[in-house]
Amino acid sequence: MGVSAPHAIGASFRAVGPAGAFFIYMAATLVAPTAYLIWSSVNTPAGLGLERYTTVLTDPFYLRGFRNSFGLSLLTALEASAAGALLAGSFAYTLPIRSKRLLLAFSNLATNLGGVSLAFAFIALMGTNGMLTIGLRELFGINLYPGFDVASFAGLNLVYVYHLTPFAFLILLPAFRGIRQQWIEAALTLGATRSQFWRHVGVPVLWPSFLAIFILTFANAFGTYSTAMALTVGRVNLIPLQIGFLFGEAAFDTELADALAVLMIITTSLCIVAYRALSRRTSIWLQNT
Repeated sequence: MGVSAPHAIGASFRAVGPAGAFFIYMAATLVAPTAYLIWSSVNTPAGLGLERYTTVLTDPFYLRGFRNSFGLSLLTALEASAAGALLAGSFAYTLPIRSKRLLLAFSNLATNLGGVSLAFAFIALMGTNGMLTIGLRELFGINLYPGFDVASFAGLNLVYVYHLTPFAFLILLPAFRGIRQQWIEAALTLGATRSQFWRHVGVPVLWPSFLAIFILTFANAFGTYSTAMALTVGRVNLIPLQIGFLFGEAAFDTELADALAVLMIITTSLCIVAYRALSRRTSIWLQNT
């Protein structure tokens, strides 16, 4: 008698085990597509070559896209990391219990609200006919437009910071909790001030964690597509939007889009490697304290 398909699948799963199945899944969904992108980006009618990378790295349009993407991501990462650090410090040392619960609930909600829904929420809030836009104009005589446009670089920065600040707060919170209250009390007992403690002890301890979340938020902002596309409809020159445009019917050039995607993968991979190194350093230090 033949073996049924479900039994065959179950036998195969038991043979490779859960870890093996995970690695097979990662190979099929991550390694294989990345390998195809690399091959497609260097495969030309004349053979293997780097002509598409030369085009990307010399064309002013694509260079401007990289500059805009890096600038937006750096600004967003700096603002979100700083705001997340302030929130984490307040949560750990000053906020009452009820405020902590509200902050945690809002942070979890804001972190999970992303993509197209986040863009539409800000359009409804701060668009030309958004609730806040109309409220400021009717109640206080303040006109957001044309000085501000939610579908612009500044609008994207505002939306990204809103989404990534709670994320930075949740990641930085364990680092702040790692600073023992006994350390602060010991420093005060020995004659140091609170500002001296944070300058000489607290900030050096938190600095690797801050750099790690800065790198992580940079990678997140650098690779965002759906929010930027839904909010600006392609009006801002960013690398993720350029890739989507090259896959569209107006300018169908998948190989050039693959080259841009490979450069994005390299950038985000370097960010992840740096994040892992800083996180490992922080965890080892905290375990030894």
